[in-house]
Amino acid sequence: MQELHMSENKASMLYTYMAITSFISRHLFCKLGDYRYFNRFHLYQGGMTVSGLCVLCLPAARSFVTIATLFMGFGLMEGAMMGQFPLLVLECVGKHKVNQAWGYIMLSTGVSVGIGPPLAGLMADKLGSYTASFYTAGAILIAGASITSLMAFVKQHPEESDETKSDEELLVTEKLTVL
Repeated sequence: MQELHMSENKASMLYTYMAITSFISRHLFCKLGDYRYFNRFHLYQGGMTVSGLCVLCLPAARSFVTIATLFMGFGLMEGAMMGQFPLLVLECVGKHKVNQAWGYIMLSTGVSVGIGPPLAGLMADKLGSYTASFYTAGAILIAGASITSLMAFVKQHPEESDETKSDEELLVTEKLTVL
């Protein structure tokens, strides 16, 4: 397989393109998520799947334009994922457990960000190419999107709404102050 060589300026522009598309898509997808006919979960899951496909296609790219298109596609979908992610966490665990959930998410993200690049480098050293690393990363993103679809089958226990709790607390406070 022939490698594509590009200048440092062109390579740095790839990240600029990705950052710009991510910035725009975060605003766009957050706005779309506010409309009730767009399901936040499906926006997140679709973004994760398309991001994985973009990463899977990178080893096959043979021109700067193709690579730039894949980077911009990844940036667009990264914005879709990250724009919905905090809201989905809040929706899944509720406001009373969101701090703990966010802590676990940041722990697992930190571990994967810490382990991923050295593992990709080790794979490249052993296999002689980063191709397998890209395929692995893309497959992990797509598998993650697939696994999240199992959430629909998890039984949600209805908890007391926060409004009811605050009304009860207020009612108790009122009784105490009257006496």
